[in-house]
Amino acid sequence: MAPGNAHTPEGRARDRIDALLEEAGWVLQWPDEVNLHAGKGVVVREFHTAVGPADYALFVDGRAVGIVEAKPVGFTLSGVATQVGDYARSLASHVQAPVRPLPFIYVSTGAVTEFRNDLDPEPRSRGPARAASSTPAASRWSATPTAASSG
Repeated sequence: MAPGNAHTPEGRARDRIDALLEEAGWVLQWPDEVNLHAGKGVVVREFHTAVGPADYALFVDGRAVGIVEAKPVGFTLSGVATQVGDYARSLASHVQAPVRPLPFIYVSTGAVTEFRNDLDPEPRSRGPARAASSTPAASRWSATPTAASSG
């Protein structure tokens, strides 16, 4: 595990987000150590997309399902959904995903988290949210055919 950036406000937020994700059962990894099958739910930090690195990409059973963007405590989260949506739409074609763009969007300071489910008929940010457990998400996406990613 790479050292944290606890000396910056966003680094402290990432440290808190890391702890919340681990507590919820996600396996955290850095891009140079990726094993998408290390657990049912794997989070890759600083995940490369066509528009730049997303702070976190969420994978269930080896397939991408969401993005998490970290912001420092006190940051207004409501305007960040567009940035995260850009990441969700900009995955490389070799990355497996049951749905494109990725439907689950999180923006978090580690203290406050907003969530948007783009599978909803009228998606909107909802907050505060907590880190989703990787187990229920894994059950849902395990039953989703891989062919759905071709759309």
